[in-house]
Amino acid sequence: MKPSTRLCNYILIIALCSIFLQLELLSQFAKAQIIYTDVNPDQSYYAGSYNLDLNNDGIADFLIAQDGILCPKISLVSLNLNPLNSEKTKLNLNQVIDSNLTWTSITHLNLEKEIHNRATGLCGPPNGAWGTSSDGYLALKFKIGSQYFYGWARLNIVISIGKFTIYDYAYNSIPNQFILAGDTGSIATNIHYIKNFTSLIVSPNGFKHITRISFSLPQTEKTSIIIYDVTGRIIKILANETMSAGIHQIQWNAIDENGNEASDGIYFLKMQTVNESETIRLSVMK
Repeated sequence: MKPSTRLCNYILIIALCSIFLQLELLSQFAKAQIIYTDVNPDQSYYAGSYNLDLNNDGIADFLIAQDGILCPKISLVSLNLNPLNSEKTKLNLNQVIDSNLTWTSITHLNLEKEIHNRATGLCGPPNGAWGTSSDGYLALKFKIGSQYFYGWARLNIVISIGKFTIYDYAYNSIPNQFILAGDTGSIATNIHYIKNFTSLIVSPNGFKHITRISFSLPQTEKTSIIIYDVTGRIIKILANETMSAGIHQIQWNAIDENGNEASDGIYFLKMQTVNESETIRLSVMK
């Protein structure tokens, strides 16, 4: 074989390997998404239970049941040893579901119930976070193989008649990555895919007035650091310039692009260079 032919073969092999690597990366990126299921039509129960299969693999992960005897009671039952969130049995839209919640190995969690009054023989009042009648979100954590995933389910509970309705549910397909209650695939979650800046540190987090962002760059390169809210709207552009190699530190004083104070809640700091990106969740506490 001629040297020139051998060289061409080497170049072809390298090019093909590069293409396969890029396709694999794109494939991994495509898998990183919110998996959303709309329960259509909505399912309502006055008795009995609903098998909640978050990843739709044919194996129920949780059971939502009306299992009161003397008085109505709505419960969440863990299947397959999935942990339950005992800290907040009802979440509001855009609350964060992640490892910072209290997850326990209990198998049965009361969502809402009415207490039986032995003196009168009557039931009531409601005794739980859901109240008389309200919509809310369940924080869910379940296992696929050896990895855990976070998700949510949206319910309505009318405890006076022992009724619950399930509307929809979703989970983050990236193991151990947070999801926002009610997120069906928002920008705020989708920008959380790639993590490469091992030196990126935000401290304190949460904070009231100011936080410091520290990071290092291996080379001089264009760098952007942007704060987003939970809907993906830009709140503050902290940096969008060419930065030199080395250690850097910038601050955010919880002021938006219009000079207004950011309200308390969850935000996202996204740092990006040409080849790397990372998003960190921030908590502003006024």
